[in-house]
Amino acid sequence: MLQYGRRLASLAATAAVATALAVVGMPGAGPSASADIGAELPFLCTTPTGTQRVDVAVKASAPAAGRVGEPVQPGTVAISANVPSTLLRGPAEPAGGGTADPVAPGVQAMAGVTGTARLDVDIVQGTRVLDAGWPVFALAAEGPSTGEAVRLTGHGVTSPITPSAPGQLAWRARGLTLVLDDSEGTAGKPVSLNCTPPRSPRLGSVSVRGRTPAAAGVPATGQGIAPQAEPPSTLECFEIPPPPVNPGDDPEYSLNLDEKLYEIFNKPERPSTGIARVPPEGYDPGLPYCARGAGFANIKKLGSATPIAAESVFRRGVVTYRANPPTTGTNYLEQQGYVLNTTVPSRATILSLGFMPTTAAAETVQLRAPGDPINRKVGNLRIVAPLQAPNVRPPGVESSNAWMRQYVAVRVKDVSVNGTALNVGQNCGSGRTLLSLSSFMGDEETGFIRPDDGQTFTGEMDIPAFSHCGVGEDLSPLFTASISGSGNYAKIESGPWCRPSETRDCDADPEEPQTWTISPGGDVTATVAPFVIAGTGASQIRCEAAALRFHLDKQHWRQRFMLAEVTPTFTGCVLSASGREFPLALSVASNWWFNGRPIVNDTVTLELNGILINASGKIPATATGEVPSTSCAIRIGNIPALASTEETYAGLVGGYANGTFTASASMRVTNKTTCPSWTGFSRAGFGRITNAAFAWDPPQNFTLK
Repeated sequence: MLQYGRRLASLAATAAVATALAVVGMPGAGPSASADIGAELPFLCTTPTGTQRVDVAVKASAPAAGRVGEPVQPGTVAISANVPSTLLRGPAEPAGGGTADPVAPGVQAMAGVTGTARLDVDIVQGTRVLDAGWPVFALAAEGPSTGEAVRLTGHGVTSPITPSAPGQLAWRARGLTLVLDDSEGTAGKPVSLNCTPPRSPRLGSVSVRGRTPAAAGVPATGQGIAPQAEPPSTLECFEIPPPPVNPGDDPEYSLNLDEKLYEIFNKPERPSTGIARVPPEGYDPGLPYCARGAGFANIKKLGSATPIAAESVFRRGVVTYRANPPTTGTNYLEQQGYVLNTTVPSRATILSLGFMPTTAAAETVQLRAPGDPINRKVGNLRIVAPLQAPNVRPPGVESSNAWMRQYVAVRVKDVSVNGTALNVGQNCGSGRTLLSLSSFMGDEETGFIRPDDGQTFTGEMDIPAFSHCGVGEDLSPLFTASISGSGNYAKIESGPWCRPSETRDCDADPEEPQTWTISPGGDVTATVAPFVIAGTGASQIRCEAAALRFHLDKQHWRQRFMLAEVTPTFTGCVLSASGREFPLALSVASNWWFNGRPIVNDTVTLELNGILINASGKIPATATGEVPSTSCAIRIGNIPALASTEETYAGLVGGYANGTFTASASMRVTNKTTCPSWTGFSRAGFGRITNAAFAWDPPQNFTLK
């Protein structure tokens, strides 16, 4: 029994903590279902020698109806696949040459065939599509088979989904990955197959009704599903208490003074002059917020990535550093605050050694700093940015960033291996560790995102040794050996922040992080002909064509900030002014950046940031003068309001639809322009781009997912 328990613990380690690297976990499972769903699906699978058909049958159950805010969970999913024998052993060679006899309707012993099946299933409700996150199924041969095919079967338990709106909720299959292993026919080398159905067949559906009166306002407890975890369907958003301002106030909620947590307020250093602390002493109440996010975590030792979901309450601006004097001080804004991350257990199902499905529940709990007598569990939050209208100089910081730091520990329970429960006790978990996350939110070239629009946090953490794992035997060393270590990477995409004290109810109307699915991806060239920048009157800079070249990865769950770095080129450019034309050479100060704005009503809006154009040519001093031998320059970008001798970057904003990005911008002629004003591009004047339609080759699709 001891040896068996240790083997189960070793297998369980993969799933036990894989979902717990984030500061929070996913909501738990819902009740079992009752109505049958399923389909027989003819998949076409790609092999090195062509395509083969694999018939797959899926059978599960789901409730006949569901309600908003209540988990909907299919029951045990049974899957079977009829796999052609040639995929495993290749065509048979007749003994002694000649033609092989037809295969008799007898059987072949193929019980040694095993494998896994990953069925990609979408959950569809209206225009919203989520990945159902079905588990990987372990497959085994079901008894004897014909010589033409082997039948593999398996089963598993899927995760629940908690609908947030009424309407039809459907499951659709979109892909299949098979990994097959025949100890005789494949010489120990598994065969991997990527398979697609001829369409996106529906497996089943559930009609979702509105909340019951008793359930209205009650946070849902189920789990939204996506490979990058769907955030909880509802966020228990509450106003985190303000810091103490009077003697006797609760000291638990304030900046955490622990040395390692407080370090984020001092590194990187803030400017030594031109700023002031607000308030000069103590704390302001600050502003309370809620946010929820989704992402993934890697456990380095296991080489695996697992979905995570997050929900946080925090205060920003309890301490602020800003320009002093306001209009002539340093271009710098810093807000300090504290954060509390609430957690619920999250479950993971993986395949461990020997294709054994392993399930465990884990959560990350936020802990007080070591030696803190107040039991202050909050972590620290720091946001630093230049003023986004860069009108005060000198710059105190070039980019906008956020940092978050807290103490956490991993707790593990409810472990099972291949359906066999493994009792790890009630106190199995890791020691206290420091979780540090950071977010880059832009600079002058890339453009900026507002902190409360949501951002991407990334970071690494060490997982300490485990303790108190096992009942009757100490399984802690196995968890430590399988999981503990450094270099465990986490990435979380935050949704827009909301204010619980405002009229808008964060619980009733939660906003999810917007990540994008991009297809088909690849190298893209976007062209417009002609390309025109209009100056004063009829003056214009006109190019025969402009091209934007960039690369987009085909991927899911892509953050919309810094989608692609863009290299622009211009051909056949002239200055047209006062009835004359003069050749120009257009160049840019640096590459540009595409950023996405939130998709609203299926409308995709893109920004093209980092625009600073230099147009040089030989331009006469007067409208009727002779062409000189030297060149001057027209520089078009943006001008800081109170620093007219400086120049900054401009941006284009426009909609993307049907393979075309149609954008406009009102830019400024900078005071580093050396060409004469009669050109229609005088210093501090305007240069306008109106409805420039860039056609993309190949066209791209941007969808929420």
